[in-house]
Amino acid sequence: MRRKDREITDRAEIEAILKKALVCRIGLADGGEPYIVPLSFGYEDGAVYLHSAVEGKKIAMLQKNSR
Repeated sequence: MRRKDREITDRAEIEAILKKALVCRIGLADGGEPYIVPLSFGYEDGAVYLHSAVEGKKIAMLQKNSR
């Protein structure tokens, strides 16, 4: 994290943010360009679950570059 003074490390605070959020956004690489997409998600027992189809643009980009 570039700004350590803004980093949130308290698990309770992180969970409170996740419980209030309606969507999350993931950033992917599409060639040399960023691609950011909002997703429906769920959070339970320390795991984040993202909603997606089994194929499509997001999945193709992740297969090319999982970073």
